[in-house]
Amino acid sequence: TPSINAGWGIPDPLMDGVYIWEGSCDPIGGGGGVCSEENPNDFTFENGFNCSSASAFQTANDVTVAADENFTLENITASIFANGGIANVDVNYYDDAAGLPGALIGSEASVTIDNQTVIGSNFGFDVNEVEMTVTPFIFNGQAGASTKYWIELSVTDGGATGSVFWVVTSSTMVGDPSAQFNAGWG
Repeated sequence: TPSINAGWGIPDPLMDGVYIWEGSCDPIGGGGGVCSEENPNDFTFENGFNCSSASAFQTANDVTVAADENFTLENITASIFANGGIANVDVNYYDDAAGLPGALIGSEASVTIDNQTVIGSNFGFDVNEVEMTVTPFIFNGQAGASTKYWIELSVTDGGATGSVFWVVTSSTMVGDPSAQFNAGWG
């Protein structure tokens, strides 16, 4: 597990991950309803950042909790370059440290993969749209200001290879660009 900011960086400030975070948003005092944050596919499958469980590289994308709310994450949809399908996904949650993933605040091994569909290809890899259910995880908001957190996916493809990449795009961006960790350098 990286220490705060150790090794995290923005490899390309023009690229953001392709994802949908879904769950419920509740006013800090209670109540609320369904909400989501998304940077959806444009189907260009322009590039990808390594997110393989068999690699030293890690990729995380940010989620913003609105002021005066808490966000309970329940579902994730992500586009992943991989051949042989997706066998497993582990999820790690981080707080924010000056615009990069900070301290690990939670994790879940082997989330439930509800559906995976090949929606295209590029670079010799299938693009798998993976829909997952996670154990509800609460990202606490704060009064009067939005709060940023980071979500990392550690993905195992059907062959348990190091060639698994989270699809990123330069056509749209929500929040900050994707952050990448390489255990060998910072």
